[in-house]
Amino acid sequence: MSFSEWLWRLVSNCGLIVRRGHTHGRIPILAAYLKIEFKRYFLAQLLGRKMTSESVFGYQIHFYDYETFAILFEEVYVPDVYYFASTSAQPCVIDCGSNIGLAVLYFKKIYPDCKITAFEADDVTFKMLEKNVSANRLKDVSLVNKAVYDAKGHITFYFAPDRPGSLVGSTRHESLAKSAAKSVETDILSDYVGGVVDFLKMDIEGAEEKVLRNLLETDKLPLVKEMVLEYHHHLTPDEDRLGTFLEMLERSKFGYQLKAPLAAPFPRGEFQGMLIYGYRREAAGNNGTSVHDFQKTPQLPV
Repeated sequence: MSFSEWLWRLVSNCGLIVRRGHTHGRIPILAAYLKIEFKRYFLAQLLGRKMTSESVFGYQIHFYDYETFAILFEEVYVPDVYYFASTSAQPCVIDCGSNIGLAVLYFKKIYPDCKITAFEADDVTFKMLEKNVSANRLKDVSLVNKAVYDAKGHITFYFAPDRPGSLVGSTRHESLAKSAAKSVETDILSDYVGGVVDFLKMDIEGAEEKVLRNLLETDKLPLVKEMVLEYHHHLTPDEDRLGTFLEMLERSKFGYQLKAPLAAPFPRGEFQGMLIYGYRREAAGNNGTSVHDFQKTPQLPV
């Protein structure tokens, strides 16, 4: 990454935080983000310093390399997309594709007594997830070293062997140009939904349609109040299934918002990773604005 690219992204993200605020407070999140980015660029990238832990928001976070950690922090914390408003002091959260656990720490920061079930398929990444939960003495966090799917068994998992704990890992070979493969155990997400789920996070690199369909067919989807999931559009250029995916949400009386990067002019068949926020319509306000609307959610002190 060039200095100009790094600086442009840094300024853009800081501007986003200043304009919109943050549930962790503007000043705390800006201080944490700037610290991480300066260490990422000047210490890790330019000087090649090896760093495998960082202190953020009172948590000691362990990881395999600083670059991957910084990318994860930017993805999970900066946009604040995983915030949800709950009337319960102990909301139920399911985290599918937990990686090393940054989202788990995020949820525990906003709701210290929340109950979390976190799935991570890759055994190497899972070890770091366990370490972060243990090192920070997190309670009511259940860790599952399996891939969520629509059937129990085993499936081929593709990963980057030179980047342990990275964002790259998928049950779809199309997700990785260069990858190694191993077998991972699968489990059915609907079996873990025994009551109301206040928030469902899903980042499972291409298996999201199978998992959502299983939730729909087992009548477990209506138990989910809110969700944010990453949808992988055009893993292959001729794969157009977004309408089918959204139709499942509509059939279950979910409203939704989409956030996708815009590349113009539009290239046909190009991969698009997009975030879909879904909310049960009965959880929306009278004016149709969802409880996820940042302007209507309580914020932590600046």
